[in-house]
Amino acid sequence: MTGLNRFIDIIRLFDETQGQWTIPEMAERLGAPTSTIYRNARELSKAGFLESAPSSRYRLGPAFVEFNRRFQLTDPLMRTGSKFLTSLISHVPAPSVVALSRLYDNQVMCTITQQSPNIKFSTSYQKGHPMPLLKGATSKVILASLKPKRLNELLDQQFEDCKTDATKKQFLIELKEINRRGYCVTRGEVDQGLIGLAAPIVSEKHNIFASLSIISDANLLLHEDEPQILPLLVSTAKIISNNLAE
Repeated sequence: MTGLNRFIDIIRLFDETQGQWTIPEMAERLGAPTSTIYRNARELSKAGFLESAPSSRYRLGPAFVEFNRRFQLTDPLMRTGSKFLTSLISHVPAPSVVALSRLYDNQVMCTITQQSPNIKFSTSYQKGHPMPLLKGATSKVILASLKPKRLNELLDQQFEDCKTDATKKQFLIELKEINRRGYCVTRGEVDQGLIGLAAPIVSEKHNIFASLSIISDANLLLHEDEPQILPLLVSTAKIISNNLAE
């Protein structure tokens, strides 16, 4: 662990399960000398990425708020797609969450969400939360839009522990059908009791492979509602893709 990687590893320690760390705790978790972690924490603090907390602890610093704003103002997907979320959610006949998500390294992450005011369910699809790559409409529709080389690289990593390639082949068949339809619908794959509908957003110009999703209670958003929702979802995703291409 050297250089930039060490800074990244330190920052990644901070999450909802443990938001504050002491220098010895960080050193033990990362297997690095205490003196080294101390120097790294001091440099990160000077840059605003960490800040001192009570009892000789550190927490994430305000620089992340600044860079979150910069990301919102400069990211092509957020700048282009966020303005369509309010209109889309107003046409869904049940309380829902609408999400823009994108492929991020080897995982899928929500970059922005918007929800109905009267929503009564909770979902794992939250801004900045990495999601399963092989489950849920949001991820599957992104995978279905990838070129074969990139797709196989991702799937080889995901299925490397399988003793046969039958599971991968079956998954590829599913992705091919999703690509043919132009959308994906799943029920309960990520959050029990919820339904997800997603359409792909692709911009090779910006190297963006993303999706526009609707998540709702499967008991409220019914199968007979899909013919009303899916055309609007797919067309909105295509508009975002076209705008990204300009």
